Amino acid sequence: MDMPYEQRILNPKKPFPLVKTEEELIKVMRQVKLPVLHIGGMQDTICKPENIIRSCRAVEGSKMVIYQDCGHFVARMRKNEVVRDILTFCEERGLL
Repeated sequence: MDMPYEQRILNPKKPFPLVKTEEELIKVMRQVKLPVLHIGGMQDTICKPENIIRSCRAVEGSKMVIYQDCGHFVARMRKNEVVRDILTFCEERGLL
């Protein structure tokens, strides 16, 4: 289905604009067959922790890291820890 350009621009609150329900979103996410590390902050008001949990549950073999004292800019606030967690995730899956 083709959609107007304005609707194709990424909206962080709705990255899958054609998906209408939570059930449809989970179905789409279950199709992901790659290792996924979900990183977020407990204080994030854009990508809320419950959305990260949902995504992690939907993508088989994924892992989630939530930083208690961070908001949306986790990578800026906790750069060293985020790099460490990414490297650990990759090593655990034999990607390095």
